[in-house]
Formats: sequence, C-alpha cells, structure tokens
Amino acid sequence: MRLNEAGKMVDFWWRETARHFPSVEIDQYVVMPNHLHGILIIHMGGHIGPPLRDGSAKGDDLGTHTGPPLRDVSIGSPLASVIDVIQWFKTMTTNAYIRAVNQHGWPRFDGKLWQRGFHDHVIRTEEDLNRIRAYILYNPSQWRADAENPTRHSSAL
Repeated sequence: MRLNEAGKMVDFWWRETARHFPSVEIDQYVVMPNHLHGILIIHMGGHIGPPLRDGSAKGDDLGTHTGPPLRDVSIGSPLASVIDVIQWFKTMTTNAYIRAVNQHGWPRFDGKLWQRGFHDHVIRTEEDLNRIRAYILYNPSQWRADAENPTRHSSAL
C-alpha cells in the first residue's frame, strides 16, 4: 500500500497510541484504503513481560530491567483498555481529518469517519499471534479482490 495523505495521518496517530498510553505497544499493523488492521499489546498492571503460571508477573521478558526493583504484580485491569485506545485513536484521526478538510481541501465525509464499533480478538497463543501477523502482513495483496474495494469490478483490473 502506498499511503495518501489521509493514510499517512492514520498511520501517524496509530503509532502515537503507544506514546499516549504507556502500557500499550504497537505490534504488526497495516493501514488499508478503508480500514486498519493492527495488533495492540496491552501490558497488564504496568508490567512488561509474560505472566507467570500463578497469575503474577515478574521481571521483564529479556531480564534487562535497569529501573527500580520490580515487585510481583497480580494481573488485573490493564492501565488502558482496548476501548480507551480505539476511542482515543478515532477521536484523534477524526479531528485531524476535519482539520485537513478545512485547511487542505481533503474530501468531506458524511456522518462518521469511522464505523461505530471495531472487531477485536484476544490473542492467546504464539501460533495465533503468528497467524494474525501473517494475515496483516499479506492483507494488502488481497485488496484487489476485497468486496469493499471500489475498483474491484472495474475493467482496469
């Protein structure tokens, strides 16, 4: 995918989520012409690293922690929820798009820029993570056949 200015703006704000939400890490993602696929890693309870079998977390996953000593942390609510992140992202991108409509003549949109909800899936295994990463990586190659592609039925294909 070659991103137009709107796509670059979406890409910028997607990457900014990790700065705005310190407990969030951006993994594999792709900005498509009419949607975004992405994996968010939300670190629980401020901990970075894999949970232990007893439901607690200890240290970081590479053993390279250089800050204050880490305590065992019970896995509880994340510092940021997926809903928090997506709502913030949609707000930032909608506001940026409206500014670009007014300042740079981007095409106006009717109603809402983003659909009301979003699809989410809890990734529980390394196999699942790798399968979803591959799906995201290869999704742009499927765009020509996508039912949402407005040029799918054109004679130019």
